[in-house]
Amino acid sequence: MEADRGLIPSPLVEIVLSTPDQAMVNDIPIQVAEKALQDGEKSPGSSSSTQGQQLQGNGWANLFKNAKGEKFTADLSFCHTNVVDGVAKCPGAILAKGETEWNDLVGFFMGRRLAYPIVKEALAKQWKIKGSYDIATDDEFFYFKFTDGDDKRMILEKGPIFIAGRIFIVKPWSKSIDTQKKQIKSIPIWVTIYGLPKCLWTTEGLSYVGSLLGQPMCADEATTNKSRLSFAKICVEVTSVAELPNSLPIDIGEAQPVVVQF
Repeated sequence: MEADRGLIPSPLVEIVLSTPDQAMVNDIPIQVAEKALQDGEKSPGSSSSTQGQQLQGNGWANLFKNAKGEKFTADLSFCHTNVVDGVAKCPGAILAKGETEWNDLVGFFMGRRLAYPIVKEALAKQWKIKGSYDIATDDEFFYFKFTDGDDKRMILEKGPIFIAGRIFIVKPWSKSIDTQKKQIKSIPIWVTIYGLPKCLWTTEGLSYVGSLLGQPMCADEATTNKSRLSFAKICVEVTSVAELPNSLPIDIGEAQPVVVQF
């Protein structure tokens, strides 16, 4: 998470290899041949030469179909590898493409994770969006990919929501999220700032004020566009909401410090 300002070591991926049963490997051609013969028996008019052509052309492909007759769609290719001192070094281009693929929003619970159907139904009711989104999940996180950028921004501005009495937090995905699944100790909240001096109403100024509370993440659209000047609204990642101040004096070089209220 962004709150952890230390350097995060590159995770090592452990690969577990499973050796195929030799008897199964030896039986594969026999299984393909038997299947071709069975198909031939069901088609009385087929010749042995036709069966042989079908076996050579489609036999191995048939092994890579699932129970519904659908083929696998991911076409994998061989990559040149570099192993140094027993550690495989992944090319930066592969990592960069992976970061682009997953660079959207991620959601998680503070506490025990709720089941996917419950979360999906709750989000459909609470998120009123224009476009659509896909959800993928693992043991800890829910990964979202939105078709509309405005929907994505609106969800971030909405902030944490409650699902079945549990707080559900949505934030931008980062490449360190996987290594910090068990170390989440902070949550993003929206902070409303009153009395903000105009000299601090900049990206740098808002970042400074947000840093007084935690890890600043973003500002809402009205704050960024300066279309609503009665208060500013920024999203800050904090470790404890209970420890946040209600107000804070800031020395901006004038006779008296200005006091901003949250």
